[in-house]
Amino acid sequence: MRAETTAQLLELEQRVLKCFEAGALATGATLTVTPESERYAEMRTDEVALDHYRGNAVLLGRNFDVDPVAATMNRASTDMGNVSQVVNAIHPYIGVGGEASNHQPGFAAACVGSTAERTLLDGATALAWTAIDVALERTRLQ
Repeated sequence: MRAETTAQLLELEQRVLKCFEAGALATGATLTVTPESERYAEMRTDEVALDHYRGNAVLLGRNFDVDPVAATMNRASTDMGNVSQVVNAIHPYIGVGGEASNHQPGFAAACVGSTAERTLLDGATALAWTAIDVALERTRLQ
């Protein structure tokens, strides 16, 4: 189950659980639900850090002119939201090129070779510069 917020997820879980309970009751089965992991919380993005990241990525020649739907963060199946509840965090994506999205053969193919290596270096550099920028900014504010 997925939802925008933890509160919405808790509500949805109760509704889905009731559906399963109804199915068990209707068929004479028993039902046991055992969570396999902690819930994934919503992402709290540190907008200051994200602005620094975007600026640093642009300095490296990265382009953010993409379709707004493609630019929307896919928050599913990550515990980064849980991390962001405790510490300031960002979860930026960086394009490796091509039309395929992750979990597709075309994406796997795009992740090999010099373009992929450049993407990895750009992403690591932009994140490192962002860490420096944020540390310097917060030091100046103290």
